Amino acid sequence: EKACAAWGKCLKRNPKIEVDMTENNVSEGGLAYIAGFLRKFWVHPRLDLRSMGFGADGMRPLSLQLADRRMRTVTTLYLSNNELGPEGAMHLAHVLERSYSLQELDVSGCGMEDEGVRVVAEALQLNQRLEYM
Repeated sequence: EKACAAWGKCLKRNPKIEVDMTENNVSEGGLAYIAGFLRKFWVHPRLDLRSMGFGADGMRPLSLQLADRRMRTVTTLYLSNNELGPEGAMHLAHVLERSYSLQELDVSGCGMEDEGVRVVAEALQLNQRLEYM
């Protein structure tokens, strides 16, 4: 969580910096911290959270921010190699149903299983903006 707090302070002071924290395990609480400052400070179209070791509990606060219709910055979201599972897929479906901006999504290696893939596929029927998955 300390690393995520430091990242948040960095973005507050310099929102133009694009930070890549892929392949760094963060706690579920750390990802919740990241989610908390996304809407306020993130100005980049790409959000890369690959291989960060979070699951459904981390995806929940992230999905609440990304599904907020005021959050129009992120067009590309990389979530690959995180253990979202079926429950995390439900949180992702929430984003897909409500996001106005998301155009590209990578969820390879997220272990969504049959139920998660079904829920995401149903949400994609409501999303006309996604171009790549």
